[in-house]
Amino acid sequence: MISTARRTARRVANHETITVADVRLTAEFFTGIPLGTALATRIDLLLASPLAAPQVLSTFWTPDLLLSSRTRAEWVEPNRAPLMLRLIVDWD
Repeated sequence: MISTARRTARRVANHETITVADVRLTAEFFTGIPLGTALATRIDLLLASPLAAPQVLSTFWTPDLLLSSRTRAEWVEPNRAPLMLRLIVDWD
């Protein structure tokens, strides 16, 4: 049973770099929304923002690096631009 769980875990393994990047950018996005804003409104704003674009992380990583086995296994710093929300979201 344990060996099956290990094999399954490897097949559906998390992508560490994408997960960390998504959490960091989403957290930063939500800090830019006024306190007291309803959760549904926050989610609508997030989904209408550039963060919801399928290729948003290509702002920060080249596809070859982002899809590598290394970035799947561990956090890897961006190789195109620093991971900063202001590079993709204009609050003004």
